[in-house]
Amino acid sequence: MRRILMIVSSAREIQLEGGGTLATGYWSDEVYTPLRLFRAAGVEVRICTVDGRPGIADPFSLEPRFHYPDADRDFLAAIVRSFADDAEGIRFTLHHYTELDLIVSRRIYEALTYADVEHGLARANVEAAAKESWKHDIGFLEALAARPKVSALVPPAQAQLLADKVKRESEEIARVCEHALTHDRALNSPYELASLSDDEILSFDAVFIPGGHGAMVDLADNRDVERVLRLAHSRRHLIALLCHGPAALLSVGDGPDGGWVFDGYRVAAFSNEEEDQAIAGLKRPGWFLESELKNRGVVYDEAPAWVSHVVVDRHLLTAQNQMSDEACAQAVLRKLGVLQGNAA
Repeated sequence: MRRILMIVSSAREIQLEGGGTLATGYWSDEVYTPLRLFRAAGVEVRICTVDGRPGIADPFSLEPRFHYPDADRDFLAAIVRSFADDAEGIRFTLHHYTELDLIVSRRIYEALTYADVEHGLARANVEAAAKESWKHDIGFLEALAARPKVSALVPPAQAQLLADKVKRESEEIARVCEHALTHDRALNSPYELASLSDDEILSFDAVFIPGGHGAMVDLADNRDVERVLRLAHSRRHLIALLCHGPAALLSVGDGPDGGWVFDGYRVAAFSNEEEDQAIAGLKRPGWFLESELKNRGVVYDEAPAWVSHVVVDRHLLTAQNQMSDEACAQAVLRKLGVLQGNAA
């Protein structure tokens, strides 16, 4: 049986630039989704925190808008990739993702194909309306209504019903996620990281560290985190870090050659652009993860904001944001040989 050591933040708040704090914790889906997939694949997961206290889900991460159904989220990501690199420099933002009803794009596409519209034409119409919504900051349903050939087949009232259905499903997924995290025995009775011997740490096939702003608080400068990552690195065991999870790399100092242990590795992590948007209207954290990782010597590998992105460099596997949670977990399972696919 494959074994994963999951290190979860137990931080409750983060200092903001200029003073004050913001309630935080781990990002709910970055723990819930990988944990569910790992266990379903028959992998043993040991959960640790740096102080033995259970972590808490960031309250922000439990909002339904961050729990869209996987099929809708994946379809939207594919749509966004068709126009996100815009020549005019317009960027896809969290506002677009959560507030313009773009998440209903898959349901509209299916309604059009059900109305006997050819698949390619249905996809082209959905992409065009999504781009209109994104570029002019108008609701996706409004952009659809302005396309007579689409609105004749999927009237605005039907489109609204489809959007409402997605929202209801998201609310239910968020409730299930919160309930699962609240009642998970292992998650709420974690081991203290310092209690693990070196031999115990090396008995795990992989180390997995999810994100949330809490990771920037208690995982970025911790000697026990350093010990775990140095040991895993020394044996080339898989090290997987998601979203803000790569902050843990900053705990690790130099190697025997005098250079930083992870100098020159390609790394994905929560970007400065995403950070600016994630806490819009608040003073930002005292430091940004992307900038700190670059300063230490990683080759930062960035995708468009809020799009799933996983990077593998040797035995280091990193993912950019919470949209990458499922892809990251599946990549871990492939690297461990549990799932079919490229494990190189």
